[in-house]
Amino acid sequence: MLSSISSRRQPVGEAPKWGNAMTRVGFSASVSTERLGKVWSARRLVVPLLPAAVIAGSVGTTNAHAADPLSGDPVIMAAGDIACSPHAPQFNGGAGNATSCKMMATSNLILADSSVDKALAFGDLQYECGNYNDIIASYAITWGRFKAMTKPALGNHEYGPTDAFGFPCPRDGSGYFRYFSEDPVVDVGGPTGYYSWDLGTWHMVVVNSNCKFAPCKKGSAQYQWLQADLAASNTQCTLAYAHHPRFNGKSASPVGQTGPMWTLLYDEGAELFLAGHKHAYARFAPLTPSGVTDPVRGIREFIVGTGGINSGSISNSLSMVEAVDPLRRYGVIRMVLHPTSYDWQMIAINGSIIDSGSYPCH
Repeated sequence: MLSSISSRRQPVGEAPKWGNAMTRVGFSASVSTERLGKVWSARRLVVPLLPAAVIAGSVGTTNAHAADPLSGDPVIMAAGDIACSPHAPQFNGGAGNATSCKMMATSNLILADSSVDKALAFGDLQYECGNYNDIIASYAITWGRFKAMTKPALGNHEYGPTDAFGFPCPRDGSGYFRYFSEDPVVDVGGPTGYYSWDLGTWHMVVVNSNCKFAPCKKGSAQYQWLQADLAASNTQCTLAYAHHPRFNGKSASPVGQTGPMWTLLYDEGAELFLAGHKHAYARFAPLTPSGVTDPVRGIREFIVGTGGINSGSISNSLSMVEAVDPLRRYGVIRMVLHPTSYDWQMIAINGSIIDSGSYPCH
């Protein structure tokens, strides 16, 4: 399927619309029908909302070339901030309790969707500090059930210096690298933690946003790698992801140290930046690296830190924040990557759709 473009739905139609209850009150979204000289035709772009009955299909742990049943295009599902410590009182064999440690429930969403090609994990896969034994006892029995199709990123807890329960911490990501290196089909970019890969017609870039351990400044090894990687890619659509978001909803200004990486991604026309770290969901408008709304060339950020550890919220008081979930639900984002556009659904663990929409690539 992935080698055949002819069977894929071509992006067509008027400017996409999003319809969901989570967008800002009174907000209506539209985009220019001409983006960097590429004009969409006059047919409508349909965004399918898959009901829970469709999502709850057969288990898809070995579907190396799975596809969206409606378009034939690749599907990813993703979240970050996932597995609580097996020593936590609310662990409950991985099932958690009513309010936390919901990593079994979020992983069940991915297991139940037979259309998923890859699962993305946006860091902080294992709390409190990425200890290998804790990974085996908690992450492995939940999200590890589809380890072979997982493409993860490193979080700060993979480098964590302390464990609240007194167990040793590797402090260097070694538990994470050891766990994933045990499966020969999983490449996590060791020992640097940054790497790239292609899915269908999309280029996928994993940034290590732990800049203390993998410097992000201009001229650093990671910067030079990203610069060369993007220059070598000839895909129209690019999705980047990491643990730390560039924008967090608290301030209109960017946060963290990944600015040089964002500038490279913006200059090369990347569409998406997905992250976790904040234990909540938010969708942002397409933005410049400094946070100015740019519907033509901007990068759209999603924060999906809803993988299971605990839940919080992000304010939508800033105009750059287009959608949030005030109900603070756990869940995963499902994306269909069309040749020149993408669809998204944010799915709660009860199968309800928190947010959905569609947008063209640059």
